[in-house]
Amino acid sequence: MIYIIRDRATKEQLEEMLQTLSSYIKLAVDIERNILGSPKKERM
Repeated sequence: MIYIIRDRATKEQLEEMLQTLSSYIKLAVDIERNILGSPKKERM
């Protein structure tokens, strides 16, 4: 799953993104559209 964020990320979103890789957050940023994308660990 991927987060698509157009506003400031919440603390909960940042914590979930950090769970994916555990030591850092991997991001993709589109500065022309003002969006940020990040993988999110899926819950089962």
